[in-house]
Amino acid sequence: MRNIFRKGKRVIIGYLIIMVTVIAVSETLLGKFFLKISPYSMQVPNVLLPTKGVTSYINQSVTQQQKIPTSRNIIFNSRTKQQSQHSIKIPTKAVKNQITSTVSSFRGTTWDPSSIHRKAITKNCTMLVDPSIIKTPFKFYIYDLPTKFNYDIQRLFTDERKYSFCYNLDYCGMGEELYQYSDKGTQIDQKMEKTDGRISVRNTHQFALEVIIHYKLLHSPYRTTNPDQADMFYIPAYTGLQCLTFSGNSQDFVNELFHYLETKESKHFNSGKPHFSTLSKIQREQASQNCPTLRHSKTEAVTFIAIEKESNPYWFRNQQIHGKSIIVAPYPSYIHFINQDKEKTLFEYHSGLRKLNESRYILKVPPISERKMLLFLAAGMRRSNFFRAKLLDQFAVQTDKGPDDFYESVANHPQTEQVMLITSECSVKHRTTTIPWMQRSVFCLQPPGDSPTRKSIYDSILSGCIPILFTNQYKTEYPFERVLNYESFTFTIDEKLISRYNKTVIEIVKGISEEKTKSLYNNLVRVSKWFQYSLPDGDAQWEDDAVTLILDELAFRNNITNVTYIF
Repeated sequence: MRNIFRKGKRVIIGYLIIMVTVIAVSETLLGKFFLKISPYSMQVPNVLLPTKGVTSYINQSVTQQQKIPTSRNIIFNSRTKQQSQHSIKIPTKAVKNQITSTVSSFRGTTWDPSSIHRKAITKNCTMLVDPSIIKTPFKFYIYDLPTKFNYDIQRLFTDERKYSFCYNLDYCGMGEELYQYSDKGTQIDQKMEKTDGRISVRNTHQFALEVIIHYKLLHSPYRTTNPDQADMFYIPAYTGLQCLTFSGNSQDFVNELFHYLETKESKHFNSGKPHFSTLSKIQREQASQNCPTLRHSKTEAVTFIAIEKESNPYWFRNQQIHGKSIIVAPYPSYIHFINQDKEKTLFEYHSGLRKLNESRYILKVPPISERKMLLFLAAGMRRSNFFRAKLLDQFAVQTDKGPDDFYESVANHPQTEQVMLITSECSVKHRTTTIPWMQRSVFCLQPPGDSPTRKSIYDSILSGCIPILFTNQYKTEYPFERVLNYESFTFTIDEKLISRYNKTVIEIVKGISEEKTKSLYNNLVRVSKWFQYSLPDGDAQWEDDAVTLILDELAFRNNITNVTYIF
């Protein structure tokens, strides 16, 4: 009996060995077969990357078996014969042949966004391709700074308990997703299959610009990993966020930054080529005693992307920031577009659009007819100046509820025409109520606070709510004024009407004609895409967003290439 059992056991083991061998051989043959016929199946086993700084951290998180799509209809840059040491290395002959045939077949053709194989955004915002080979009108190089100048600061905000309740700088600096909504302004069940027209609302902090711009540029097709090919250079230092940590000496931080550039990157930093960087805080604050970035003499040669440019001459005189080159960019909004392969109106700039009024894009948000609230204000109770205090006093109806709960609570009362949502910085509640309110309101009031501009302006633009701005004695500069006519999609009130003549905002808004309101709304939903930072997905980013016009402005100021015309 035992002999029979042993003999049967051997037979079973033998069959198992044969089956495993057959499966292994079959997979090998099939793998070779599909490698020859399918460009999407190509796998790159290894990626050689820079050895230090946030760039290396991002790219080193790519696993050895990441899929790299190669059949993208793009124009490849013919000048990249001298491949950078940081480019992707392909070890096998079969894969080399596959790349050669694919690149040759698409050289010089028109790029089709529907050919892209999309991937979900990762927490560490992984970059999967080297954009050096992509042909663009100009190229910039990102300095690979030591991590103490960027990544260490990002992790401090995200990991330490004293900051993380307020700041979430993961996911390319855009924060964790709160929810998504459809073109009807309704929230979408995350378990549902993804559809076109989805927009991501995320826990994005208003001072996250340094991180967002850095990661967006890492994904930009305009980037090169070979500094000798660069027309411009980007300095990815988080000087504004460093000031907010209140850890260490900010003056020493800035001095060490420029000492590093002068000594370790002297060839390129002193080359005379344009340099640019980002400021997370407003210009005034980054020239203060506690945050002295703009007081350093070397910043004279750097163009800064900033959320606000100082307009008051008093600050120029007292903080020595006169003459600094600033490109005003939108505050990071809660709202970010999810890349849509089939939505070609999100790729118009790369397709040749330069006259923005010829754009066919329309933001998918509720129309005016479905917006119940005429005038909406999202603000804290802080009465930071006389004018703001006077505006707050005009809102008798104040709430901390979302629109659904609010309308349910006032169902048996006369419908109000204006409402104020009480917000406070770092509050969890208003992160999920502000955008729904704006999507149901026609006009969104944007009063000045500690400075003339605020994040809420861009939340309202991306919600289809017409921003109401104010004039004062100094001209406030808004993003991309060279190519966007703000009078066509915002409404401006002279502050004197409120402060001197005691007019109410609701009285002024009711005087706006229905025709004028429709015109403002129709223009607003056409320009909105330029005020958001779309979610990177691992591929080179061609989508129309704020970074598109930032790069356009850099090109204009440095006489590098043709630029856009006004909307």
